This record gives sequence, C-alpha cells and structure tokens, in this order.
Amino acid sequence: MVSLTPAEPMREGMRFRSVTRVCCITNRTTVAVERLIPEQWIELVSKTGLISFRAVYTFVEISSAQTEVICTLRFEFNGFIFNAPRPIIESMAQTRVYRDLTSLCALISGDAKWLQM
Repeated sequence: MVSLTPAEPMREGMRFRSVTRVCCITNRTTVAVERLIPEQWIELVSKTGLISFRAVYTFVEISSAQTEVICTLRFEFNGFIFNAPRPIIESMAQTRVYRDLTSLCALISGDAKWLQM
C-alpha cells in the first residue's frame, strides 16, 4: 500500500482511493464500502485497477479482548496478471491480503496516520 485517501474511519457508501504496487507496476484503485455493520461485517468492492475484487470481512468476537477476522476474497485479474505463474499470483494475493488487513486494522482503530506515507 502506497497511499489511501481519504484516511478516515470507514462508513457505508464511502469510496476511497488506494495506490499499491503490483510487480513494480503502480495500481490505482477506487474501492467502495458496499456494506458496513459496525463490529460485525465490512464488504469492499473495487472494479478498477489491475485486480478487481470483492472482499468481505466478518468479525467474530472470541472474548472481550480477542476478535477473529474472517476474510473472503473474490479476485478478477486484469491485464498482464493472466500470464503470471500461479505461485507469483498466490504470493501477490497473500501479500495484498496481509497489507489490506493491516490497513483495515488501522482504519478501524482510528490510527490511519501512517497510511499517508
């Protein structure tokens, strides 16, 4: 993740722009918050950029101090990515999920300052 704007708490209906790097290519994406139920569910959709996706984050409270995040992703690869070997695609997807979950955690906690670097 290179940048995310606006860097503010998510709300249903908002759109934000993200800039990421995929295989040394800058990927500019607009992401829509399709559905948001605080502390339960977030659904994000992007149909722009190199990778179109639908991501659903479900939050399951395990205890008062611990929450499990279940992430369901559906990707559609556009352009060059169709020619990449499967291990490269899987590695890119794993990296993207990790970075997105880290960003999501920062946004939920209200500590999104670092995202503007």
